[in-house]
Formats: sequence, C-alpha cells, structure tokens
Amino acid sequence: MTVDTRLTLLYNFYIYIQSFLNELNEYERGKFGYTTGLTFSWLISRRFTLETGAWFSNKGYSMRFADFVNSTSEVLPYEKGNLRYIYGYIDIPLKLNVNIITKPVKVFVSAGMTADFCLYAKYRFLLVPKGGGKENYYVNMDDKGRTFNLSAMGSAGIEYEFLKHFCFRFEPMFMMNVMPVNLYDGEFKVYLWSLGGNAGIFYLFK
Repeated sequence: MTVDTRLTLLYNFYIYIQSFLNELNEYERGKFGYTTGLTFSWLISRRFTLETGAWFSNKGYSMRFADFVNSTSEVLPYEKGNLRYIYGYIDIPLKLNVNIITKPVKVFVSAGMTADFCLYAKYRFLLVPKGGGKENYYVNMDDKGRTFNLSAMGSAGIEYEFLKHFCFRFEPMFMMNVMPVNLYDGEFKVYLWSLGGNAGIFYLFK
C-alpha cells in the first residue's frame, strides 16, 4: 500500500449546453484552480493499482475583463471588472492505474470517477476603480446548484522511487462533470471540466 500527499494545478473550463452557447463563450473563460489531499493506493498485481482518497478542489470559471458602459445618469466609480464563479468541493476518487512500464521509472495510464460534494459556491467580483488599483468582493451564491455530482477522469503519468519508501509522481489529468452543476431547468446546462497536472510524493509500505 502507498499513501501520497498531492497538489494538482488545474485550468478549469465549462461547457454550456443548449441556447446562448456562442454568446456566453464570447464573454466567459476558464480559471486556474487546484486540488490537494491524500491518496491511498493498493497494488493489485504487477500491472494494476487501485486508488482512492480524499481531495479538496477549487473549481469554476470566469468572465473576461470588460469595460463598464454607463447606461444611466449615475457616475460609475469603476472602469472595468470581471466576475468569477468559484466552487469548493470534497472529492472522493476511485480509479484504476494500468502500469505499462514498471522499472526503473513506472509509466502508467489511469481512468476512474470521483464523487464530488459541494461545500460552497461564490461569486468573486474584481473591480478596477477609475483612480487605479483593484478591489475584490466575495458573495455567496443564492443557489449553489447540485450539492452532489460525479466526475469522470483520465490520466497518464510517471513515478520514480528517489529514496527508499519515497516515490515522486507527475500525472497530467483530465476531469469532467457527469451531471450539470446547475439544477434548474433554464436555457442552458453547465458542465465543469479541468485539465491540469498532479505532482505528489508517495510513501511506500513494503
């Protein structure tokens, strides 16, 4: 059995299904996020490894910076700003690694699922005043959407035992929601997906 602590840097995207797709994609884009936590691995055989654990993930997407257009007689104090949608999750992964090469450096491919439990959903407003500088405001979403979701994931990576009982792993990873984040029956459905790289240190129980 092995145990690792990890940090995964992800670039989070979204997919809008149904109407307004082109219009929304013009104004919105991905954002950087991260995943950190513990992973437990069991070597089933020389070729197969089963993994589970507990991760905390920061996910979401953002609107690009836009100039404010004053449509009223009121004088606006800001020149431009952007909006980020931020979601915090506890993820419980279950995935199978297939070891293609085992020595001296292990090379593997992997596929699996995560059970995602939403802790919070927030808006972050980043505003640029006319006098310069930046201002941040965080506001909780009235409806954080689906509190439980599933995500499919796939990856490929390498592992190297650099000390006795200690192994370094680097693992590019792709993840995507199985169900939409939003619950309501509106004009669109939102699916989050991420592309990033996981780096971690494993402790090997031999």
